[in-house]
Amino acid sequence: MVTQADVTYTVNGACQCSDHLYNKPPQGLCKHRLGMFLSQRIQTLMQEPHAPVVPPVIESPTEPVHGIDARHITYLYGKPFVKYAGLLALAHDKGLASLKATFITVTPEMALASAEAVFSDGTAYSECADATPANVPAHIKPHFPRMALTRAKARCLRDALNVGMTAVEEVDAE
Repeated sequence: MVTQADVTYTVNGACQCSDHLYNKPPQGLCKHRLGMFLSQRIQTLMQEPHAPVVPPVIESPTEPVHGIDARHITYLYGKPFVKYAGLLALAHDKGLASLKATFITVTPEMALASAEAVFSDGTAYSECADATPANVPAHIKPHFPRMALTRAKARCLRDALNVGMTAVEEVDAE
């Protein structure tokens, strides 16, 4: 039985609402009959046992990816991400001479930072990144400005090392 204001429709194979005039048999469907069918289907599905949803298992790489040790690769949402520590280790292997990060601006709502990496052959790379309390994991919120520094350094090193994977620190992953 479906009730709206002072009107009641009893749905027992047919419905007497005005929609039934436009939706001729054999279906003769109206929102009341569709609602009844949906309710019956949900009740049936709720009675059936169901298998738990298991996320797909993604094998971690055993070989270096982009020259980064496989221990520094992690998977989120089914995609590979590099850890900042892996970028830094590879950068040192490739002759990192200097890595500097500075704040451009910090407000209660956002921090913006820039980073510069200089290698022993004289090549230099720079990049910037932001962080807000809303786009960092919960345990980082009190320290979100420092995440902007880490993100800027990670982006700078990814450019310098030609690493196409995003750094895990650049995403809000709990």
